[in-house]
Amino acid sequence: MVEVFDGTDLRDRMSVRPVLLGALAVDHTRLDLTYPGARGWTLNATTSADLMVFNYAPYRSWYALNSDRSHTLEGSPLTFNVHPSGTAASESDLRHHGECLFVEFRDGLLDDALREASGLEAIDRSLMMLSDRKVTALACTLRDAVITAHRSKPLDTLYVEGVSLALRAALAGAYIPHGKELPKMLGLSMNDPRIGRTIDYIEAHLGEAMTVAEIAAVACLSAGHFSRSFKATTGQPVWAYVQRRRGERAKELLLTTQLPVAEIAYRCGFANQSHLTACFKQQFDVTPAQARRELLS
Repeated sequence: MVEVFDGTDLRDRMSVRPVLLGALAVDHTRLDLTYPGARGWTLNATTSADLMVFNYAPYRSWYALNSDRSHTLEGSPLTFNVHPSGTAASESDLRHHGECLFVEFRDGLLDDALREASGLEAIDRSLMMLSDRKVTALACTLRDAVITAHRSKPLDTLYVEGVSLALRAALAGAYIPHGKELPKMLGLSMNDPRIGRTIDYIEAHLGEAMTVAEIAAVACLSAGHFSRSFKATTGQPVWAYVQRRRGERAKELLLTTQLPVAEIAYRCGFANQSHLTACFKQQFDVTPAQARRELLS
């Protein structure tokens, strides 16, 4: 479930607030996309959830973590900081030239990701000014999702959830000691009844809103474990599989019924006719109307 917010909550804990560009909540993860404004921003609080701050541009900040001793940090673009829940953080943005994404992972989700990836028990320390290609790609994707939702455009819930899960796993990897052997994530057999159950569930609910956690529950797996296992087994992330099947179902209805395109969009789980048209053209290189015309001709 993806929800759009007005950006209160995290910003309420800031004595100097940044300009809000958009806010989302997905699967107990809160995203706030901000711009520093004329006075930057100042946070003085004990974090109530694991917090990642991703910087899209160069910045200079003053910060103190769990102490009165302060430091000045010159940050490079496309770097991030992570603060575990319970960190007494004082941070002031002194000079910032671009957007910043605050991501709060609630209910121990980052700990769960670390435990699944490595067997380690908890996120135990702050990490400052890290750079990671995968985290950067995911943070940029989430930025686009926040902007899309803020503009009231259709948003693929499963896609955003999948990216959020991948970001958790990537951040958890930053806490794994260098050189530690990690268990390899193996796919499930296509004959595994858990895969069969999830595919049957997806087929039966293509016209409804679905979440990764909901589908994972059918397989009796956690959302993170299920997402990685499903991709390893089928070669596709679960959101891509569902979108492909929705497109194929829509094409079938276009060619075998006289239902209006808007009704087909509704029956196949798309937000509206425009959403179906965009996804259909990406998948089949023609619009729904063109596909139907080609059949009649």
